[in-house]
Amino acid sequence: MNEAVDTGLLEAGVDALPFGVVVLDHTGVIVYTNETSLPAIQEDIGIETSSLIGENYLTHCRHANEPHATAIVSGLEDILTRDREQFRHECQCSPFRRADDRLIRLDATPIECENDQYAAVSHTESRVSSSVRSKWVLVSVTTDMILL
Repeated sequence: MNEAVDTGLLEAGVDALPFGVVVLDHTGVIVYTNETSLPAIQEDIGIETSSLIGENYLTHCRHANEPHATAIVSGLEDILTRDREQFRHECQCSPFRRADDRLIRLDATPIECENDQYAAVSHTESRVSSSVRSKWVLVSVTTDMILL
């Protein structure tokens, strides 16, 4: 079906998703966000504004001074330069801010629109069960343990 779809309907559909979505231009500047992304991504990458539009996602990641930041920036740059077709990074809690019982998964995919290059980035979070959390604690304090 090639009929044009109302952009309002598309935006409402993306806003209704239960996870954050941002679109980055070829330099890493945020050009689109859905409603779910604003609070989560502001906290996760430390952007302290009422809008994410116009903020450079990669710059905020670089200045986060967190162990996950380098891998995320590298993966997103590969997406934006088309050196990679998909990027996924998973980590316990926020890659940049909170220490709690959440798992964060960041997925990125390249987009081309009217000869311009973009990346769609999603942030999905889930809670970690107490049994998994206790295993993480064991792994973090034990150097010779294998968990099955």
